[in-house]
Amino acid sequence: MPYFMPEPDKILPDRQSLLEALYHPEEWYLRHSDGINGHGTKDYKSLYLIQIIDSIVSEGKFPYNADVRVRAHELLGIESITYTEASREANPLSWLIYMAQCYRHSDMLRADGFELFTEEVLRRAYDSNCKIMINGKKCTPKKVGEKLYAFPPYSRKKVYLPDYMGPVKIVEE
Repeated sequence: MPYFMPEPDKILPDRQSLLEALYHPEEWYLRHSDGINGHGTKDYKSLYLIQIIDSIVSEGKFPYNADVRVRAHELLGIESITYTEASREANPLSWLIYMAQCYRHSDMLRADGFELFTEEVLRRAYDSNCKIMINGKKCTPKKVGEKLYAFPPYSRKKVYLPDYMGPVKIVEE
């Protein structure tokens, strides 16, 4: 699951738009004969599925994709499905659930102030005399020669460069 999702190709704001997408998967969903989604499948963000995921989390449960699919079948009025069937069979709804999980996670990170680690983020932290939270460590931006690096605490050799793909957050010292 990627940390940050790109802008979706389309946002499905409600139950009805989700059903319409499911009734016309040929417009956005590619399926290879081996059952693996291929390049060309569009990124749809379903706000209705994200609400279902949030409701499962509010019940104190982890929102496994199969659990979300079983719940979605119930709420959408689609033929009921068992957990085992939901976990084995890949279909357009499974793809939308996976995408909803990705967008939900990405949105939560962004809401908490996390962003991709870029040269610009490193420069902002350095210029404002702040630290960068990377992997739970408050790293100090330092200039070595003409290049900026993020140094973890008590480290003189290990550094993080902006090619690190995980989420980072600028924090006050």
